[in-house]
Amino acid sequence: MSKLTVFAAVLAAVALAGSSAVAQAPAQAASKQQSQAPKKPKVWTDDNISSVRSSSDIYQDEQDRDKAAQQVSASQQSATAAKSGADDAWPIPQAKTAKEADDLLARDKQTLQEQQEYIQQTQKELATATTDSYKKRLQWRLQSRSDMVGRLQRDISSLEKQKDALAKQAQPGGASNPAAQPPSQ
Repeated sequence: MSKLTVFAAVLAAVALAGSSAVAQAPAQAASKQQSQAPKKPKVWTDDNISSVRSSSDIYQDEQDRDKAAQQVSASQQSATAAKSGADDAWPIPQAKTAKEADDLLARDKQTLQEQQEYIQQTQKELATATTDSYKKRLQWRLQSRSDMVGRLQRDISSLEKQKDALAKQAQPGGASNPAAQPPSQ
């Protein structure tokens, strides 16, 4: 036998097998459709409505919970600060020397200037803000930075008083100036 005859025989066998499989496939599909019951439409109830929520709905709920928690925390902190009469969260820095007081004053004055510039920039942004959420965010930033400016002003005032007191002690005739005391023999 030649290669051509063998190839023709194999091709004929494949064609016969394929036609019988094709004939069986529609018969099997028809029997499957008859055995399956028709699907009923899903009826939504209040019990399973949470499964309909999108990821953005879930995210929004988390944001709302976080915001509520922050408001509760802020109200508790303001109540605590009102009871104590001072802002204990930010203690007033204490300088040990006049030079240290100068360094702390310079740092706080620089920070105060930066915060005031930031507040001015944020106020300009607030004037041109278009969405409510962005406006609220900018207002929160303004409030936060205004609180920081108040704290810095309080620290600067306290440091200036400390510096004056330390300078008086360092002057000749001051009580704690070791150079003014005669050397011991």
